[in-house]
Amino acid sequence: MMNQDFIVLGIPLDLYDINCGSEEHFNLCKSIIAKSDAIIVLGHDQKFHFMVADLIEWAGSIGKKVLTREDLVK
Repeated sequence: MMNQDFIVLGIPLDLYDINCGSEEHFNLCKSIIAKSDAIIVLGHDQKFHFMVADLIEWAGSIGKKVLTREDLVK
């Protein structure tokens, strides 16, 4: 992956942001995913488990490749 041209964007999951987890935040995350080449799930707080699962499902529905930490170490 080092020699490839990938767009890498982070999804903001700040536990101290009162908007985190809101519908507005969810839509922001979807717009970030839409601009990305792939989704890499490195880990998340259990509080956001369902939101992250929904985002992963949505990413797959628009054809984004979803990778986990384990995929990166193969």
